[in-house]
Amino acid sequence: YNVSSMLASRNGIKLYCSLNDSSHIAVVNAKTNRYIDTFPVGKGPGKMVMDGSESWLYVLHSKEGLVTAVQASHDPLPDLATANFSKEKATGMYSVGSDAYGLAIFKAASHGAEGQNSTTSGDVVICSSSIGNTVDAFTNPPMESIASQFCKSAGPIAINSDGTTAAVGQIGTSQVEFFRTSDLRSQGTALQTGGSELRQLIFSPSKQELWCVNGSGNVGVISTDTHKLLGVVKMEGKPVSAVWNTLGSKPELWVATTTPNKLAIVDVDTKIVAQSIDLGGTPSDLCLVNAPASAK
Repeated sequence: YNVSSMLASRNGIKLYCSLNDSSHIAVVNAKTNRYIDTFPVGKGPGKMVMDGSESWLYVLHSKEGLVTAVQASHDPLPDLATANFSKEKATGMYSVGSDAYGLAIFKAASHGAEGQNSTTSGDVVICSSSIGNTVDAFTNPPMESIASQFCKSAGPIAINSDGTTAAVGQIGTSQVEFFRTSDLRSQGTALQTGGSELRQLIFSPSKQELWCVNGSGNVGVISTDTHKLLGVVKMEGKPVSAVWNTLGSKPELWVATTTPNKLAIVDVDTKIVAQSIDLGGTPSDLCLVNAPASAK
């Protein structure tokens, strides 16, 4: 099957895999590296996000402009495939805009940070529509719209770690617009991302930088304060996905590339590729799984 996106549970045991050509999500025990189950979600599943309590899994169907809400299971995951465990269950599909591209989630506070007027509390799902030119915010199921904002050619979305700022890439212009999550009010635009064919946005752990994964062959670094381009990391191949590895003495950005198929490890201080690892196949996504405490 074609795995288009992956998402790991916080305990590092459960790994969800979107099977884009089968209308299903596969569940893998990441501890044993074994397939456990699949469950149906509808045509063309892609990017996934999960709420803070890991009770709801959201699956984006880009071409259909839909999101499937899945009630997640909290039962322990078996080591091998078996019918004797509680499974995930799709509860509904919701329209989120034509040619939906980005999907993100954050925890909204009943009172926003200074200068903010929060309109809701609980988990909020944000989606972007590249044809509809909008960024929209929704509540937990039944996913009612609570805010909408114009954003030209709205593409990939990233939300900083405290849930106050959303960055939305414009796939037509390779620019990035910043929004206040409490009401989706625009906070300015970064005019350069260090490349083109914007694939992914990812905030640094410090929240001071936004890293832009460009399919054209570079990863750009933007200041979240000035919205100016700080630097560009030149890649050997074409980047498709990136994750932060924060398990060492300092953060590293891991970037999966095609042509050639490699895993590039970026030194965030020098902004150069410090190490490159050959991959066996063509990567479509990259997911860092936290190893369970009992794993060796």
